[in-house]
Amino acid sequence: METQGIEPVVLYDNECSSCTAFARAVDAASRRRLSMVGHYTDLGAALGEEIGGGAREMFWVIDGGVAHGGRAGLARLAAVVLRGRRAGGRVPMGSGSCSDACGGARSVLFRSCSALTRSRTVRLGGGAGG
Repeated sequence: METQGIEPVVLYDNECSSCTAFARAVDAASRRRLSMVGHYTDLGAALGEEIGGGAREMFWVIDGGVAHGGRAGLARLAAVVLRGRRAGGRVPMGSGSCSDACGGARSVLFRSCSALTRSRTVRLGGGAGG
């Protein structure tokens, strides 16, 4: 899949209220320079398929044709935000309309720990690499 027109991309769980809150905070911190894509959108599903098994287990930062997930995504996210790179296009954010099971302090703690303990980097077929 070609992501060059919308990179850098943050791929997140748009059906989880805490994940959507995280994505909105990242979007604001980056001054809307990133394309925010939900796992459960058509584009998000296509990106997840290219990333491979377990793509929905963590958030991803896609930049330079490489997807950085979890802990690797946090480091890449900081680099992208500090670099101040502009995205070529914007993708609308999801609503974060999940069940009550994903909200609350326990869920936020679980997802935060998950982002720190899981890490994966995948080179995507359509990008330039990096």
